[in-house]
Amino acid sequence: MRSGLARALPALILLAFTAATALAANKQTIETVAAYSGQHGVRVDVYARNEVGLLEYFNLVVFDDTRLEYAGIAADRGVLWYGVYPTHVDGNRIYVHGVASAPAYCMPADLGDPGSPLYHITFNVKPGASAGLAALTFTTEGIWDGHWNDCGGSQISPTPDYVDGGIDVLGPAGHITIEGDSASFLDPAIVDVRMHNDLDVFEYFHRILFEDAIVDVDSIVAVRGQLHYGNYPTHVSGDTIFVHGWAGTGGCFTADPTYPGAALYRIYFKIHPWAVPGTVTPLTFLGSDPLWNHWVGCDLTTTDYFTATDGAIGIMIPVGVRDERAPAAATRFGAVAPNPTADGAIASYYLARAMPAELTIHDAAGRRVRSLAGGPHSAGWHQARWDGTDDRGRRVASGVYFYRLVAPSGTLARKIVVIK
Repeated sequence: MRSGLARALPALILLAFTAATALAANKQTIETVAAYSGQHGVRVDVYARNEVGLLEYFNLVVFDDTRLEYAGIAADRGVLWYGVYPTHVDGNRIYVHGVASAPAYCMPADLGDPGSPLYHITFNVKPGASAGLAALTFTTEGIWDGHWNDCGGSQISPTPDYVDGGIDVLGPAGHITIEGDSASFLDPAIVDVRMHNDLDVFEYFHRILFEDAIVDVDSIVAVRGQLHYGNYPTHVSGDTIFVHGWAGTGGCFTADPTYPGAALYRIYFKIHPWAVPGTVTPLTFLGSDPLWNHWVGCDLTTTDYFTATDGAIGIMIPVGVRDERAPAAATRFGAVAPNPTADGAIASYYLARAMPAELTIHDAAGRRVRSLAGGPHSAGWHQARWDGTDDRGRRVASGVYFYRLVAPSGTLARKIVVIK
């Protein structure tokens, strides 16, 4: 007896272990993912592990519609079914009826843990959604919810164990900001791009549009981490800056929790000499390209949603020729010709009403070279000729000079190049 029992015990233990393993393996899981308020297209995978081949499955998922808005559902294994028991959404309930494959076939269940995704659901997180778990819960309302059929079409017993999940709302999205600057063609415009985000960041991609008829990118430098020039290189193409940065080899830096956060990288712009003082050229994040406008988390799988604030560069009169009064439409320059010039040029300028005005020539350092006109002016267009000499009648050297018009309605400057 003892020897027989001893011989039988290993088989009984193996049978019990196999049964327990089969029971434990019969599981369906809704994953939990992190997202931000206002984020669109958040994907949640539903995994299934079952050691019996599956022909059909029925689920009912209830979601937190105070935070989430249903966006779509798609099968990853087999197909969703829209027949007698259709896959559909009713309020905050998602009725899921899936078929392993065409009825003549039966798909073996994935024996991996937790198995490959059976289907996935996408949600939009409502703007202003409060932080916390927006639950996705398996439940049942009747015979057709919450069970599996095997390849013979019979309901499997026991029914799967269900592990609920959801979307962990992290609150407001991360934020990146392009700062503004003001400069003339004598000085580079320095623009910092700052980041406010509560997640560690390993890689980030951006696309920034600028007005290349007014400014050129001189250089881009990393302030935190480093720029990358590999598969997705940091480069300038026409009027677009493609920025690919990363924290560093094998490392991950922590985002600054203060707003707007420390500078992430810095861009130096050269301003064209013909840019009109008083104008503004925008710097705009482009959000239409998913590759170039996102963050990748330290795990290299988490894509971090963000919002963006655009910036701009204001064009100023060069140092020494600056005036705090902004140019107004009531005062403007017309043509300055010829430009470049070897022996002088004529400048036209407009005053919307009668007023005193002064037109002078300055060199690139802002020093006054010649007075051309001054005193009361009538309304309308005026012209003044400069013969290329200073107030003492001496010929000026080759270089860049400026017509400067000062009036109560504004101060303007227009560049002219003298060549010999």
